[in-house]
Amino acid sequence: MPLSSHDLQRVVAHLAEEEELKVTVKSSVYGGLVAGITTTLGGLLAGPPGLLVGGAVGGALAYKSSGNFKPVSEVIKDMNAHDRELLYDAMKDIVDNLVFEDYLSLLAFVSGGPGLLLRQQLIERTVCFLKDQLSLQLAA
Repeated sequence: MPLSSHDLQRVVAHLAEEEELKVTVKSSVYGGLVAGITTTLGGLLAGPPGLLVGGAVGGALAYKSSGNFKPVSEVIKDMNAHDRELLYDAMKDIVDNLVFEDYLSLLAFVSGGPGLLLRQQLIERTVCFLKDQLSLQLAA
């Protein structure tokens, strides 16, 4: 029996959780703007020492707003049916020839030994899917 799109979604979400993959939320841009603006203002007001102080203050403010990351596993679990099908289509060439009773048997397979290559392929394809199809940015 081929793997269903729902089962694939559950496996990919589990792998993303294990890999601790996260996507950035739009407010990360805000942190960058704050850091840039404070550095510029510090430089304009006090020259080179102002750049240092402005950069430090801006960096601290940006860091305070950096808690805005969302786990990829949560993004995948919250996918609607259309996005789930797009994810399945993106991974179709990887999973089409797999025959597993359920997602637990696939999960056990990718957790060790011969399934590690498949695990890496699924993770890489997930990252590409999130970037290309959903226009999300992954946190480093």
